[in-house]
Amino acid sequence: MLKCIDCGYEQPTGKFCGDCGSKFEESNVLHNPRRATTVPAKTNVHVEQLIVQAKAYRSYFLRQLKKPALAYEHGEAGIANGLISMLLLGILVTLSLFTALRQSLANGFLSFFGGAFIFTLLAITIALIALYVTTSSLGPQQSIKTILSLYGAHLPPLLIGATASFLLMIIKSYTYGHLLLSLVFLFAILLVPLYLLSALILKNPTTIDPFYIFIVYLLAYSILFSLFFILIADSAIGRYVSELLYWFV
Repeated sequence: MLKCIDCGYEQPTGKFCGDCGSKFEESNVLHNPRRATTVPAKTNVHVEQLIVQAKAYRSYFLRQLKKPALAYEHGEAGIANGLISMLLLGILVTLSLFTALRQSLANGFLSFFGGAFIFTLLAITIALIALYVTTSSLGPQQSIKTILSLYGAHLPPLLIGATASFLLMIIKSYTYGHLLLSLVFLFAILLVPLYLLSALILKNPTTIDPFYIFIVYLLAYSILFSLFFILIADSAIGRYVSELLYWFV
């Protein structure tokens, strides 16, 4: 049997841990080294690693969906899965946007997909930058890796919502699809970062009153997002974002 020295997970064969994705070394072999040598030498390492990572992410997704607060126990250790969640959210939001706008688009799928995907990730990045700047300057101080890990760990419910929005767009239920996508987008770029700021303040109290920390965060976020929105206002994505914001005006 093989046992992962990082998380303790045991499995009969393989080169990577099926739970955390760590690579097995000779020191991982327990009790039956002969059996461990029967693994085919020509196994495609990249494919196997991808499969293992997918299984590890599935376990991570279900665990975080059930109890997002577990992320605070792992800190920056979950950054890889957190980044995967961010990428998946960007992909799902982009697919929903394309499905909603495809009738009026002059460009092809790849051109739109690249622009919308980058836009979504940049909008998220702005919120995380504002969160990092606020916590770094006023406390509680956290590394950028920890912030990315905590943020990604709270995305599973939004991934489900983005998937539902995409399916609604496919069946041409645009009203509910737009509304659900708007809520997902609002949570992703504003409410989840605000929740993380609140949780970090409660877990690591500072000498500065939390009210002023919130004000600084909102000011930093508003300035950064306003500049960003001005830059993309004339694009198709900018016009769609204006429609999304219309739901909340």
